[in-house]
Amino acid sequence: MNFKTAYGLSKPYDFHRALPFLLGLLFSLLMALAGAWLWQRGNIRLATYRFDFMLYLLALAGAGTLLAIRPRLAWFSLGLFFIEASLAILSQVLSGFGLAAPLLPVNLLPPHQRFSYHPTLQAVPTPNFSGHIDFGLYVDHNRLGLRGRNSDLENLEHRKLIAVYGGSTTYDVGSSTGNTWPEKLNEQLGKDYAVLNYGVLGYSTAENLIQTAFYARLAGKAPHCAVYYIGWNDIRNAHLPQLDPGYADFHLLSQHSNLRSRKTYLLAEISPLGKLIYQNLRPLFDTVPEPPSYRRPAEIPATAPELEAIFRQNLRNLVALNRAQGTRSVFIAQVYNAPRLKDRNANTWMPMVDIKYVDALQQQYNRILMDEARQLGIVGIDLANRGYQEADFVDNVHFSPAGSAHFAQDIAAPLRTACP
Repeated sequence: MNFKTAYGLSKPYDFHRALPFLLGLLFSLLMALAGAWLWQRGNIRLATYRFDFMLYLLALAGAGTLLAIRPRLAWFSLGLFFIEASLAILSQVLSGFGLAAPLLPVNLLPPHQRFSYHPTLQAVPTPNFSGHIDFGLYVDHNRLGLRGRNSDLENLEHRKLIAVYGGSTTYDVGSSTGNTWPEKLNEQLGKDYAVLNYGVLGYSTAENLIQTAFYARLAGKAPHCAVYYIGWNDIRNAHLPQLDPGYADFHLLSQHSNLRSRKTYLLAEISPLGKLIYQNLRPLFDTVPEPPSYRRPAEIPATAPELEAIFRQNLRNLVALNRAQGTRSVFIAQVYNAPRLKDRNANTWMPMVDIKYVDALQQQYNRILMDEARQLGIVGIDLANRGYQEADFVDNVHFSPAGSAHFAQDIAAPLRTACP
């Protein structure tokens, strides 16, 4: 039996074999074209989970072609290809409208765990991590589990330690190593200072309190100054029906997924279907519950008095903890890209906040921050009218490298005065 006869391509044609053979070839060609297009755009890199996903799809398409002599096996392979590809594409499209979480595997190198489980903080930066993250940015964590390079930790005992706390805007997710605002700030302040980046994606004042209380001391001494660039991540708790004072019922639970600190299996990383099955079965054996899902009611007030009280108390506690160990405190109001606050992504981070109130709510928390700074007798820095433009941001709140440099320059002088 020759090749054409085996695959039903010679007269009389056997479409039971010819159809899966030709469809497998078509799928293989589409995968090759899609892979080349994604590679050219920088959306896929060698040896990443997304690269493995493309190889997996190519293997399914190839198997469908070669197994066409056994049509049932071929159709099973091609059907699985269709399901996996459809889930990846459809979820990616729906995620753009805030209607679903993307199932397309991440464009990261395994092991991709930039953050590791922590019993009190939920997730922390993995020490000595180095690698590319999404958008082609390069990230380093030093041996202490802070964003930055190990070379930044030289001679800490002879330098004034400036600990900067906050969420992703402090971690500075829009800039690669060397271009983050804490690093640029260190350049502005000079070699007598060591600016240490305690920022972690999603961290609110709840996590900042734990960091300040238990993890601030380095090289046998407390920081000379503690700088808090905060507000955005506290606001996400506004209007929750059951607001825990420590944000434990929603925000902290969500951090496991936000920072990908849960252990997963390779199949759940490279297969959208495997990921879907794993996510639905995980609650049966995982002791950490999933955060609740909230549906925003039709009418939402512009203010959140219960959350404001918690936020104010957390600010006072931060200053009290620092004073107890001889550390000066500095508050910096959140700088943000106001025109982009109407984006859907801004609203998905704050599930119970009406999109039309995000700007007003952030302004209110900036005012609270500055008001508490005055009452507590510490330095508060508000850069609301310092000319930040669209080019200073990569989205609604995160700086571009240019914005990071701009921000560092703006805060350097007042910080040098506050932390002589």
